[in-house]
Amino acid sequence: MYGYFAKWQHDGIFTQLSGLLRALVRTQQGRDPEPTACILDSQTIKTSANVPLSQQAQTQANASSAANAISAPTPSACC
Repeated sequence: MYGYFAKWQHDGIFTQLSGLLRALVRTQQGRDPEPTACILDSQTIKTSANVPLSQQAQTQANASSAANAISAPTPSACC
């Protein structure tokens, strides 16, 4: 039994099944089968090494100690 599981996992069968099931459920709900939104954690986005530092976008970090003390970091994941 484990041999089948290991082979299917290696071959990407479970990834394909979850994608197909997601599309089926979204279609049944009247939604586009493919998600159109993605959440990016700006702290994990890497810039290109070929772009000069002066041309890279930079933002100031918030200095709210209350939020940092009680909030967990946002997990970086994409839909």
